[in-house]
Amino acid sequence: MFSLFLRKSRVMRRDAMKSELFTTINGAFSRFCASFVAVWPKAEL
Repeated sequence: MFSLFLRKSRVMRRDAMKSELFTTINGAFSRFCASFVAVWPKAEL
Protein backbone atom coordinates (compact mmCIF):
# COMPACT_ATOMS: atom_id res chain seq x y z
CA MET A 1 0.00 0.00 0.00
CA PHE A 2 2.72 2.45 1.03
CA SER A 3 4.95 1.52 -1.92
CA LEU A 4 2.00 2.12 -4.26
CA PHE A 5 1.51 5.57 -2.73
CA LEU A 6 5.24 6.31 -3.10
CA ARG A 7 5.19 5.29 -6.75
CA LYS A 8 2.09 7.40 -7.41
CA SER A 9 3.58 10.50 -5.76
CA ARG A 10 6.79 10.05 -7.76
CA VAL A 11 4.80 9.85 -11.02
CA MET A 12 2.79 12.92 -10.02
CA ARG A 13 5.99 14.83 -9.28
CA ARG A 14 7.41 13.83 -12.66
CA ASP A 15 4.21 14.97 -14.39
CA ALA A 16 4.38 18.30 -12.53
CA MET A 17 7.98 18.77 -13.65
CA LYS A 18 7.02 17.90 -17.22
CA SER A 19 4.11 20.37 -17.25
CA GLU A 20 6.34 23.06 -15.71
CA LEU A 21 8.94 22.49 -18.41
CA PHE A 22 6.21 22.60 -21.08
CA THR A 23 4.89 25.89 -19.64
CA THR A 24 8.40 27.38 -19.72
CA ILE A 25 8.96 26.25 -23.32
CA ASN A 26 5.50 27.50 -24.30
CA GLY A 27 6.15 30.92 -22.74
CA ALA A 28 9.52 31.24 -24.47
CA PHE A 29 8.00 30.15 -27.79
CA SER A 30 5.11 32.65 -27.54
CA ARG A 31 7.59 35.42 -26.68
CA PHE A 32 9.71 34.44 -29.69
CA CYS A 33 6.62 34.41 -31.93
CA ALA A 34 5.57 37.86 -30.68
CA SER A 35 9.01 39.34 -31.39
CA PHE A 36 9.11 37.57 -34.77
CA VAL A 37 5.70 38.99 -35.75
CA ALA A 38 6.84 42.46 -34.59
CA VAL A 39 10.01 42.23 -36.72
CA TRP A 40 8.53 40.49 -39.79
CA PRO A 41 6.84 43.55 -41.50
CA LYS A 42 10.10 45.51 -41.22
CA ALA A 43 11.99 42.59 -42.77
CA GLU A 44 9.53 42.50 -45.69
CA LEU A 45 10.18 46.18 -46.56
